[in-house]
Amino acid sequence: MKQPIFLALFFAPGIAFCQNQKWRVAAQLGPQLTIYRTGYPDVNSHNKSSFNYGGNISLQRDFNNRFFAGLGIGYISRTFHTNAILNQAALPDSKRSFSAELVTTEKVTYHIVSVPVVAGINLIRTSKITGFATAGVAMNCVASARYQSNFSKYDGTYTKNELQGFSVSAGAGLDYRLSDKLALTTTLCYAFLNPQTEDAYLMGRTAPQALSFTAIDLGMGFRMQL
Repeated sequence: MKQPIFLALFFAPGIAFCQNQKWRVAAQLGPQLTIYRTGYPDVNSHNKSSFNYGGNISLQRDFNNRFFAGLGIGYISRTFHTNAILNQAALPDSKRSFSAELVTTEKVTYHIVSVPVVAGINLIRTSKITGFATAGVAMNCVASARYQSNFSKYDGTYTKNELQGFSVSAGAGLDYRLSDKLALTTTLCYAFLNPQTEDAYLMGRTAPQALSFTAIDLGMGFRMQL
């Protein structure tokens, strides 16, 4: 019950305040530089990076000329080119096996739906440009995951629909006004803390393994005054 009550408190005032230019909506697309380990539980693994792509839509409320908060929904397909032990005995029935071969992943792709909540402050305001800084936390849910391994018979995309973890980020951005209602917007965010739940299909030394990462997101799009 707490989540619906929170959303109602956040959005309900919009009916009264939209005419007072307190609400804005934004849509962005862009790349993410994802940094992760090349192997688990290999102690000799090193960091590797890859580009992934996603997008988001957010609703922002301005409290005054300096402070604002926002709530959104986003999607990204995040790929790890990493070697981890695939637990074939934990796979769905159509792929499950209790054989003894050592199956390791070559690539894991998570399809992530995120719900970010951000707070921000406007640092620069001119007739055309607004520069701002943000901090936020996002709840990340994995809708499905694709595993590619050294045994192709175990490869596949499997439905997950589960909470994967959270991301804590800080960032900065710039809006360039095209008109009274519309602006170009770009943001750069660093997700520096990303606690993840274990993936039941991947094994560490003694327990299921989570794939840890940090990420830098570049978003570009439009922001519209309601």
